[in-house]
Amino acid sequence: MSWPRGTSSTVEVLALRERFSLPTKGANPVWSPSSRLAAWTVSSQSGNFDARKLEVYVSGQDGKARKIATRYGGGFAGWLDEETVLLSGKRTPKDSLRVLESLNFRTGGTKTLARAQNFRSLSIAPGGKYMVYTVAFDIKERNGIFLASTSGGTPRALSTFGSVRWRNSDKLLMIPLEQNVKSHRVFEVNATTGKSRELVNLGRKVTLDDWSVSKFGERMVFRSGGDLNVYALELPD
Repeated sequence: MSWPRGTSSTVEVLALRERFSLPTKGANPVWSPSSRLAAWTVSSQSGNFDARKLEVYVSGQDGKARKIATRYGGGFAGWLDEETVLLSGKRTPKDSLRVLESLNFRTGGTKTLARAQNFRSLSIAPGGKYMVYTVAFDIKERNGIFLASTSGGTPRALSTFGSVRWRNSDKLLMIPLEQNVKSHRVFEVNATTGKSRELVNLGRKVTLDDWSVSKFGERMVFRSGGDLNVYALELPD
């Protein structure tokens, strides 16, 4: 756990009862899959967000932080593995489009994964091989929900719009946005092939996008819009 303290963040490892500080300037550190490294974004305090300078830092528990990237209107977007992060934003303040790209901060290698005016609801699959994101209020070809491999290639536009959660490293769950229905359905999308199948009809409608998937993807819970109770169910294999 961590909490800001002045220009740093104090981190406590509960299992070891140890504390150390990171020079985050009040930003929230995000831990790598092994929890050995932390990354955070420090933002300038003035100017329009689209042109605001954001610096991305990485540090171990020794607190020796180093800047790995500078972006505008974006910053750190997630960990892909122990030495690769996902970045979002413009490379210069005058760029018209934001870029989603991977950065290996050990080698300095980058890979452009997508371009758009803005990215919403970005989510990285467990293991970091795939990601899903939404683009809205852009040109028609760039609008929609997209599945993309973090190793590169053309993002795959999903034919249905809806709410998504990762089930595991390569399976995405979606509740389609359907009008005038009495109950919501849950579909599973294969991130590798793009093929989908209906898993279950919930028999109820989920309210306010309030649903979650268990750690290993075998169960889900949701809040019903009818009685506002919370329901749990096992998902088919």
